[in-house]
Amino acid sequence: MSDIPRFWRSRNPISLLLLPFAALFAAISTARRMLYRCGILKSWRAPVPVLIVGNLTVGGSGKTPLVQALTRGLQTRGINVGIISRGYGGSAKTATNVATCPDAAVVGDEPLLLWQTTGAPVVVARKRATAAQKLLHDYPATHLLIADDGLQHYALARDAEIVVIAADLGLGNGFLLPAGPLRETSARLRRADIVLSRDPARYPHPHSYPLHYASDGVHPLDGGERRPLTALAAPLYALTAIARPERFFASLRAQGANLAACRSLPDHAALPAAEADFAANGSLIISGKDAVKTAAWPETLKQHTYIADYRAELPPELLPLLLHRLGLA
Repeated sequence: MSDIPRFWRSRNPISLLLLPFAALFAAISTARRMLYRCGILKSWRAPVPVLIVGNLTVGGSGKTPLVQALTRGLQTRGINVGIISRGYGGSAKTATNVATCPDAAVVGDEPLLLWQTTGAPVVVARKRATAAQKLLHDYPATHLLIADDGLQHYALARDAEIVVIAADLGLGNGFLLPAGPLRETSARLRRADIVLSRDPARYPHPHSYPLHYASDGVHPLDGGERRPLTALAAPLYALTAIARPERFFASLRAQGANLAACRSLPDHAALPAAEADFAANGSLIISGKDAVKTAAWPETLKQHTYIADYRAELPPELLPLLLHRLGLA
C-alpha cells in the first residue's frame, strides 16, 4: 500500500474539487508563518547551530538516510552531532532520550535507527524545541543539532535548512493539502539553503544538488556477512512499513531480486512476526527501518530474514557549504 493518494500525482477532477480546502490550508499556514516572522509567536533559539532536514510534501522523501550520511560526515570532521525528532509512530509523551529507551514502540522507528547506526545522541519530543533542550542538557558537548523533519516547525529557530524532494513524487500536482501533497508552496524552496533531488535542474536554486542512494546488498537480521540479493535462497519475499513501499520493492527488483510476493504496512506501523507468515518458505527482505522493530521475532524467522540498507551519497560540495553556513568551518 502507498500512503500517497493517486490524485496527488496529477491535476484531475478530484484535486480540483479540493482546491477550496487547499486555499483554506494555505491561508492558515501563511498566517501562522507570518506570526512567527513578526515575532508574535516566539521561536526558541538553541545555543548551538540547528540544521533542519525536511521536505515540502507529506510522506517519505529519503530524509533518514540523508541524516545518517550527514551525521557520519560531520562526525569524521570532529563535530559532535545531536539529532532531534518528533518520534513519529512512538508513544512517548515527554522528551525521551533514545539511549535510555531504545524501543521503537516508544521513540519511533526512525529515531531508533538513527541512534543505532550513527552513535549520535537522539532525543524525541512532540515539540522540537523541547527535544533540543533535553538533548543539550544530557549532552552539553554537542556542537550541532540536526532536526530530522521539522521544516514547518517554526517554533524552533534554525541556522540552515536542507529541503529533500522525493524522487518518485517530486512536488506532485503542485497543490497544497488536501488537493495535493504540499505542506507549503514550491516558492518555499527559495528560502531554503540547499535543495536536494534526483533532478536538480528541475528545481532551480543557487544550491540545488543531486541526491542519489546506493545499496551494498543485504545482511542477515541475526548477524553475518553482507551479500548480494542474488545470493539469497529462493523464493524471495519483501515486507516493509515505510511511506513509499513501492519504491523499496522496485529497488530490490532493480538489484536482481525476483520477488515472489510483497507485503506493505502503513508507515511506522508495528511489525509483529505474524505479518511475515507469507514468507515462511523462503528468504524475507526488510528495510533497516523495519529491522529495529523485530526484537520480538522468533529466531527461526530471523534466520531467513535479511536487511536491505540504503545510503545517501552526499554531493562533494555539500558538507563544506553546510559547515560555512553553520559557522563551523
